[in-house]
Amino acid sequence: MKFRILALAIRSQLKNRTAFIINAACQKFNGWEDPLGKLRNAWNGIDPERPFDFIHFAATIDKLYEHEQRLGPIVLFFMILSNIVSLLGLHGLANFMADQKTKEIGIRKVMGATTVGSAFGKRSNCPHRQYQSNENAKV
Repeated sequence: MKFRILALAIRSQLKNRTAFIINAACQKFNGWEDPLGKLRNAWNGIDPERPFDFIHFAATIDKLYEHEQRLGPIVLFFMILSNIVSLLGLHGLANFMADQKTKEIGIRKVMGATTVGSAFGKRSNCPHRQYQSNENAKV
């Protein structure tokens, strides 16, 4: 780390309520008890009439994301369900198209078409092929 983190205290007055935001680097301490005791003593020295309230910032952030953490599995369930429904729809569409083309594929096989050609629907009367053949024709 290039820079040393210093302790910071910010005082704010909103609606007749004074709040202090204190950012203290607690790398030297094993837990929060020692710095909190020092902060409590300093607070009582500054304003003994008001109680010292401590809120850990990580707990505040956890409360903000509680709803999203509960909503996550529900969203995941419906996402998987929608994927399953869409795959069933694709499977049904493929079966429907195969049923529609069964007679056509059978006739092509009798006429000598290859399996690949009949499976991928290579036709000589496709509109784009007619357009290309008319474009190349000499007038």
